[in-house]
Amino acid sequence: MGTNIPEPQSGMKSNAQIPGTQPKPRWSFIPEPQRAATLAALTLSCHSYTTLAKNKYASGPGYVKTLGVGVALSLIPLPTPAHDPQVPKRGAVALDCEMVGVGKGESEVARISAIDYLTGEVLIDTLVQPTQPVTDWRTRFSGITKNAMTAAVAEKRVLKGWPEARAELWRYIDSNTILIGQALHHDFDALRMQHWQVVDSAILAKDAVGTGGSRQWGLKTLCDQFLGIEIQNNGKRGHDSVEDALAAREVVLWCIGHQEELAVWGRKQKEEYVKKKKQVHEGKRGNNSQRRPLSHFNPRYYTDDEDDEIDTWEDIAEACGWP
Repeated sequence: MGTNIPEPQSGMKSNAQIPGTQPKPRWSFIPEPQRAATLAALTLSCHSYTTLAKNKYASGPGYVKTLGVGVALSLIPLPTPAHDPQVPKRGAVALDCEMVGVGKGESEVARISAIDYLTGEVLIDTLVQPTQPVTDWRTRFSGITKNAMTAAVAEKRVLKGWPEARAELWRYIDSNTILIGQALHHDFDALRMQHWQVVDSAILAKDAVGTGGSRQWGLKTLCDQFLGIEIQNNGKRGHDSVEDALAAREVVLWCIGHQEELAVWGRKQKEEYVKKKKQVHEGKRGNNSQRRPLSHFNPRYYTDDEDDEIDTWEDIAEACGWP
C-alpha cells in the first residue's frame, strides 16, 4: 500500500534541519510504533467548522468566498479531492507557502513546502512562478528574489502558478488528510482550496488564552515561548518555508503533548491581556493632549508573509502615548 504513495518532490534547498539528519535535531522524530497514536491524538485536535469560520477560514463544506462580481470560475476555491481507499495519501501534512505581491495589493504563492507530519519527510519544496507580474517580492519575509525565480524558471525548476502548486499538494493529500500549519487560511486562499481537517498552531494558542480578542501569536513567538527554539532569523534573506512548516508541526506536537503547560501559558497570557486592557481604560481618562491621534497611527497587521502578532488595542494605545 505504501509503495503507491507519491514520492517526495523538491526543487529548493532549505536551511532547515530535517528530523534525523543531525545528531541533535531541532525537530521531533516520531518512531514508527508511535505514529498511529500520534495521528489519533492529532485527529482529536482538529478544529470544528465553527472555529475555522471564526478564524477566517471558509464556513463549511460547499462554502465559496465572495471574490467579486464576474470572477472567473477557475478562481473559485475548490475542495480537496475526496478520500479514495484505493489511492492512499498521507495521513497528516504540515504546509507553508511564501507569498509575493502581485497586482494591486494582492498576493500569490511563490514557494510551497509540505512536510509529512508523522515522518518529517519533505514532500514538496519548490518555487512557484506567479500567474501575474510580481509587484513586490517581499524578500524580507518570503525569502524569494527576482533573480532566484528567474533562474529557476530558466532551469524549469518551478511549478507554474497556484494551479500547479495546488495540484502538486493534492498528489499527497485528500479530504481525510489533516493539514497542519500557522494561520493556514492564508495558504488555502493562495492555493484557491478548501479543506476541513485542520490543526492550526495559531488557533491552538489563541484558544488557550481564550480572551475573545483579535490578537494572533506569531509562529516565531510560539517557538520561543513553547520550545525555546529560534526561527526566522535569516535577516533580510527572509523566511524558509520548510523551517516554518517544521516549526508549526513542532508547536502542534508540543500543544497536544503538553496540555497542562499550554493551559498555564494561556492563563498567564490572559492575565497580561486583562492587565493591559485595564491600563488602556485608565489611560483614556488621562490628559488628551498627551495622546497622538489614531489617524496618525498605522498599525501592523497579521499577514501571510510576516507571520507576526496582530496589534491589539493595547498596542495601539501604547503607540498613541497612552499608559
